[in-house]
Amino acid sequence: MNYQITSPKHKNNLLTFSWRYATNGRQQGFRQQFTDTINYDIPGYRQDNSERFKEHTVQADYVRTFSHFNMEAGVKGIWRSNYSDYLNAYVSADDITNGFDGQQRVFSVYNAYTFTSKHWDLKAGVRAEQPLWKPVGRMIRCDYTNSS
Repeated sequence: MNYQITSPKHKNNLLTFSWRYATNGRQQGFRQQFTDTINYDIPGYRQDNSERFKEHTVQADYVRTFSHFNMEAGVKGIWRSNYSDYLNAYVSADDITNGFDGQQRVFSVYNAYTFTSKHWDLKAGVRAEQPLWKPVGRMIRCDYTNSS
């Protein structure tokens, strides 16, 4: 969903707000049974996987036009949730499971300028991004800043 505001006096000046929600999920299952095997004592196995993904994205952008240059600035936030529950079960052994529940947050800002003349254009800008990743129930935490 987008909402855009323009200046009545300056049509090239824009303020835009955006929001997006995405989700998906699925169940997978696989069964295998072995018959008439030689020197192999596992009669079969099954694999099941239940997964889910959700994401919210919020963004605001501003564009301002001056006589010989344009200025762009914006901020963005992303909230992601990933979940997976995997089971590998051999008929003659204990089940092997692998559950995952991860939360990720990404925050970014940017600013860019475009200088225009009759014979050339020059664009320069900066962007900084801060992802925060936390697998739920795990001792791992990855935080870093990315800028360009």
